[in-house]
Amino acid sequence: MKILPKILKEKGEKILCFSITITGKCNANCSYCHFFARKERREIAFDISKELLESYLLLIKNISNVLSKFPQIKLYYRFSGGEPLMLNRKLFEFAQKAYEITNIKPYVLTNGKAINKKFIETAQKYKSINHLYVSVENPFDPDPGAPDVLKIIKKIKKFNSEKFPIIPGVVVIKNQHFKNLFKIANFFYKNLNCLPAFSEEGYALFTPPTELQLRELHENIVKIITNFSDKTKIILFPSITSISSLFPEFCGEHKNIYILGLDLENKYKINKQNIKQKTFEILQQFEENYPIFNCDDKNCKWSNGCKRILKGWLYGWKKFPSKKSIKSYCELKKTIYEAILKANIILKYGK
Repeated sequence: MKILPKILKEKGEKILCFSITITGKCNANCSYCHFFARKERREIAFDISKELLESYLLLIKNISNVLSKFPQIKLYYRFSGGEPLMLNRKLFEFAQKAYEITNIKPYVLTNGKAINKKFIETAQKYKSINHLYVSVENPFDPDPGAPDVLKIIKKIKKFNSEKFPIIPGVVVIKNQHFKNLFKIANFFYKNLNCLPAFSEEGYALFTPPTELQLRELHENIVKIITNFSDKTKIILFPSITSISSLFPEFCGEHKNIYILGLDLENKYKINKQNIKQKTFEILQQFEENYPIFNCDDKNCKWSNGCKRILKGWLYGWKKFPSKKSIKSYCELKKTIYEAILKANIILKYGK
């Protein structure tokens, strides 16, 4: 009998999400893109094969059957890239096949550049994609290679509907813009009546914030929560925080989310013949990607939010050894939690 990883048995609601890379092609050239930070564009400019996609989907179906015994765990998967919308009609054929096999509709992570009337009409015809999750730019520091943020906002406002939701996704915030975080939030709320998820620069691009930048982050998070917590969902730096375990009132659907990539190169050597064997290997991979963090600071009041952390923070990113990355992780997490606590006190008792 296969031994299930501990992460499945832990208390509390959680989400397991597979990110299936369906293409290495992209119609943007964002300087901060972590996908192309590790891959050469010309070498990866191809689409996933139907055979590999079907193998991934059969794996997800089998994992879904295993997780049916764990009602506290929700399973999702998304199509990512590259830019999935570059597949045109093939995207919908892939999504249709995915829904038929897994009985779960995928959502699509996109930069939104290719959204137009024809795409929306086709999406509504197929009805096989759950929603689009559209990455957006910092309006006060737009990347020259990224889609224009005002054009993307216009597309979201024009085409978003209950039948086919188009949701503002992640906006990457560089350290020097922590001081503008509330200004950025205000911009998006005025234009979209909601907020995107705020994320730090991750992976190879991460740089430790200074003490001044941490203070600016704290001040701006307090302002965001006190101004928007009664108006919309707030998601703050989800690769660092496990907010749902501490402040669920501010987080909407934000639970502990664990993501695992299934790539074009088939890193895990999955095929239709080894699905059962790979099911438990892949579930174990979630355990390895989000290891338990045994912090040296036993008196830290935020230790409940640090049970599991993204592997890169614990073992170091490419530029930073583990001691430096975990120090930055702790500083960021404490700053964010202290700001949320202060905002909570202000909302409850006043300034």
